[in-house]
Amino acid sequence: MKNKIIEEMKKEIIKGFKQADCRKPYTNEPYPYFDSQILNISEALYNAGYRKVPYGAVILSPEERDDEIKTYNEERVEFEKRIERLNSQLVEYANENLKLKAEKREYEKPIDKFIKDREAQAVREFTEKLKARLANFIWKHNIPECIFNDVMADLLKEVENGEN
Repeated sequence: MKNKIIEEMKKEIIKGFKQADCRKPYTNEPYPYFDSQILNISEALYNAGYRKVPYGAVILSPEERDDEIKTYNEERVEFEKRIERLNSQLVEYANENLKLKAEKREYEKPIDKFIKDREAQAVREFTEKLKARLANFIWKHNIPECIFNDVMADLLKEVENGEN
């Protein structure tokens, strides 16, 4: 890893020399770049702690780093508090939802009873109308009225108990 970093530094130094276009005084000839000199410079920079910083990275002093950590911790604490508040609101909403569902069931009970009563009443009325219309048939065919009444009573019980 060290050699790779030094090699990258060496390339950057050569690129810097070429960009600077250093020339000898009086002759205006370019300075020759000796590999050994550039390697020595690269190693010296590496040993001094210089490293290529990745694009977008930030180098912080210890004080700046401590400030960043402190800010991060404060933000994390605020975030956790917000999560707690949201969780408690969620629990409150869930409890409210349960209460509303219970209230809804209480409101539906009389309606359900009313519907059931209306259905039973409709069946009773139908039975009475059927009985009135079949009275002649029962008498003609010699069917005992008690059998017919028992069948109708059973039908009424089934409807009242919700059986179909």
